Amino acid sequence: MKLLSGFACLPLLLSSWVLFADNATYTFPNGRQAGQIDKVTCQLEGGGEYKHIEGQTNKEQVNKMSVDCKLVYDEMTLAVAADPQGNTRSARYYEKAEGFVKNGDESRKPALREERRLIGAEVGDRPPVLFSPKGTLNEDDLDVVVVLGNSLLLDRLLPEKPVAVGESWKHSERLLAHFLSLDTVGQCDVQSTLKEVTEGVARFEISGRVAGMVDSVSTEIELKARYRYDRKRNRIDWIGLLVKEQRKPSPVTDGFDIVARLQVTLIPQTSSPALNESVVKNTSFQATPELLQLEHRPKRGEWQLTYDRNWKINTDAQGRIDLHLFENGEHLARCTLSPLPPADPEKLVTLEAFQDELRTALEKSFGEFVKAGESAAASNYRLLRVEIRGTASELPMRWVYYHVADSQGRQAVFVVVIEEKLFDRLAEHDKKLIESFRFLDASK
Repeated sequence: MKLLSGFACLPLLLSSWVLFADNATYTFPNGRQAGQIDKVTCQLEGGGEYKHIEGQTNKEQVNKMSVDCKLVYDEMTLAVAADPQGNTRSARYYEKAEGFVKNGDESRKPALREERRLIGAEVGDRPPVLFSPKGTLNEDDLDVVVVLGNSLLLDRLLPEKPVAVGESWKHSERLLAHFLSLDTVGQCDVQSTLKEVTEGVARFEISGRVAGMVDSVSTEIELKARYRYDRKRNRIDWIGLLVKEQRKPSPVTDGFDIVARLQVTLIPQTSSPALNESVVKNTSFQATPELLQLEHRPKRGEWQLTYDRNWKINTDAQGRIDLHLFENGEHLARCTLSPLPPADPEKLVTLEAFQDELRTALEKSFGEFVKAGESAAASNYRLLRVEIRGTASELPMRWVYYHVADSQGRQAVFVVVIEEKLFDRLAEHDKKLIESFRFLDASK
């Protein structure tokens, strides 16, 4: 009878154990350490509609669009943040970094250049940055390596305190802004939930909505994801995301409605030939202002421009370049670069004639000349600078024109347009942009 009564109690004991297990709390320490190496594979694909505001008609144009991007890189952790807001840095070497973007009938294939495959990455209090210690990146380089779900940010999805299976926690607006490449987040209800814990892994789900701003336009994102935590390594080693984003277009930046899927896998490595001791020891992976600049060369390679990442660049079929200056997500100014046909070096436009041309071109918008002068720019270029105050659409405006010419008669014109009330915030941004401009020999 005692034996039977003992077995009779077993279901009760098992149910009590299960109840205890369900109520158990778990901690998930961040096991990332300096010197660790991971093989990271990232696959991004998506499709939807691309939206553009036509400048002349101010009407919205809509095209079908699709995106496909594949990244494979070795990542060595160089420094680990002491707290959730601190800086974590890594060195990366990209075996593959290529994409395919189709917009209507047009398509392009951005890819990371061979000479820029070595990349430094940093996340922390400021937005994540990627750069190459070998030199400045260009737009295609940056487009293809900057994707959602930066692998250095995955550890920050983990709960900061013990949680039980079924328990949820919210993620900070700052983390979501960095994770989704947004300038700011206004509203956010994204949270993670611990779904399962086994001896080897823990599984989580994340979902919610984010309303934010990027390049001065609003965007709304619905996010769903699953990620896995390796309990032996104390690292997140896989995440799969589904993102639905609606970004409004503006006269300055384009918008889209897109559904994108992203999968990131991290596999531990014992070594990396491309990130050997000599490479890491003899290379500086500090994000200096010079390395954070970007470079632009037109397809024919007749000139080059270097600019900081506050400028966003667009090109048109005529070879004209539009750059838009942003500060903390706010649009400040527009700069247009127009290459001109070569002229006789002895017959370049004079300052007085240049001013007359500008007065005529601005017509009723012209108010008065503020400053005008001639100087020698970098590389012994002749530089004309004319600053004009006027109005456009009843708003007080400031125009700053630059005419750049070299000893061979090659020439280009820059014009910076900014509201009068914002002019002081332009500071040295335009000057640095003009000073970076270089005419190039066709052979280079």
